[in-house]
Parts: sequence; C-alpha cells; structure tokens
Amino acid sequence: MTTLISILMPLYNKAEHLHETLASIDRQFTASLFRVELVVVDDCSSDDGVEALGRFRWSNDAIAVRLFRNDVNLGPADSYNRAFEESSGDCIVPLDADDLLTRLSLWRRYRALLDSPGTDWVSGNVLVIRHDGRIKPGKEMVLPVAASAEMPADRRRLIRGMIDGSIYIPGGQALMIRRRVLGERRWPRGMRSSQDTALVLGLLAGGYNHLHITDYVAVYRSFSECPERSLLGQSIISGRKAADYRIIKAELGPLLSLEEQELLDGVVRRFETHPSRRETPALE
Repeated sequence: MTTLISILMPLYNKAEHLHETLASIDRQFTASLFRVELVVVDDCSSDDGVEALGRFRWSNDAIAVRLFRNDVNLGPADSYNRAFEESSGDCIVPLDADDLLTRLSLWRRYRALLDSPGTDWVSGNVLVIRHDGRIKPGKEMVLPVAASAEMPADRRRLIRGMIDGSIYIPGGQALMIRRRVLGERRWPRGMRSSQDTALVLGLLAGGYNHLHITDYVAVYRSFSECPERSLLGQSIISGRKAADYRIIKAELGPLLSLEEQELLDGVVRRFETHPSRRETPALE
C-alpha cells in the first residue's frame, strides 16, 4: 500500500507568495513511493489566497488538495493542529504558505524515515530567501546527533542549546514526523510566532527519536532583516515572542529540568526588555 504524506499548511494573507509555494509542492519527486495530500486551513484571510489556491493548476496527479476554513482567526499553532486533525497521512510535513520545498524534499525525508524504522522524526537543512529576494544558506544544525531516551545526555544538550541559541535544529518546513508522534505531541495552543521552536522542543523533551539529514529540503522566506520593519513592529514581535515562550514553559514544564526552565525564563526576560519595547512605552 502506498504511503500517504500530509503537508499541513495554515493560510493567512499569503496570496502574494502562494503560487510559488504550490509550484514547489507540485514538482516534488514522488514516483510510486508515496502520495501527497495538501491540507490547507484558511485562518480568516482578508486577501484572495483561497481563490489563488483554487486557480492553481496541478500537474502531479499524486497530490490531492483539501481546504478547510476557521470560523475565527486562531493563529498558526492552532491552525496547524486543526490541519493535523483533518489529515490522514502516515507522515506529516508542516509548511508555511510562503515557504518552498526543494525538488527532492519529501523524497529525501521519507527515505530517511524508511531506512531508519526507529526514527520518529527527521529534520533537514534550509535555505533562506532574504527580503531583497536573494537566496542564501540558512543556519544548519551544528550538532547532528541522534536524540533519544537511550541518549539522555545528548537530548538534554540539544534542549538547552535550542533554548539558549547555541544549537539550531531547523523546524517547521524542514521536518517530517510520523503520525503517531503528533497524536501525542502537538503545537501548543495559542502560539502566534514561535510554534516551530515549540514543536521541536516538545519532540526533544518527549524523547522521540530524531535523525538530521544534511540535505537542503526547504526554502524559508525571512523578513527579519527587512529595513522597512518599524520599531513598533519589532516591539510587537518581541511581545509576542515573550508570550509564546511563557506558553512553551507552561506546556513543557513537566518534561524540562529546572535548569532548562530557568533558561526559558531568561529568554522571556530578553524579549520583554528588548530595546524596541523600552522605546515604545505606549504599548505597555
């Protein structure tokens, strides 16, 4: 029986880049190894993203599209959770509606899971599209080791490094996760900006077996260096991230050591005291 891979895609005002994203899915190498379902959850978009999805002409007959709509805006984490609940795939790939998959993205990650039956989730490396349209290598995982219950020291090292920024594991669009894992460990509810980090930390803290491959499997669209980003915008983002890391601590607290919880508290304080927050007191 052919494996089904579910791509989960929250959609919120991404019409401008959606065609590129869909095209990168359409050109995936699937052969006869697997089929793909794209599960889109429209999160009350105000642009024509849903219409753009309907206008796209698919050429890969191994891909099916399913569209759902939220009654109210829930944010990316809850929209990912709904997409998962509506999906049927054996393997799950999160994908933001403005990011891209490389040509062999699904095949590389699926083969890694196929060749390693004890692996629960796979991550790969990402490229980055800058605000000016240039593509550059993204941050790569600097400690490509397996993380499992049998290797607690390495797993704890990965968790601490993910929190303090010394270790990076690409998330979101770079992941492929076995369905049974997400049945136990989802995106924390209510998160607005750090859901990828929360998911990776949850997978590590939960002891799920991890394999990192060095292939570039996705292209992430970054606006963090955009010179037009205002001080007010930076302040809002910092406030959201502080709130999101509080959610991460509340969600994962029982699985984290005291040291790891204290590191999360430090991250919250850094976002709360970000210079942009101090210079926009009207937001408080």
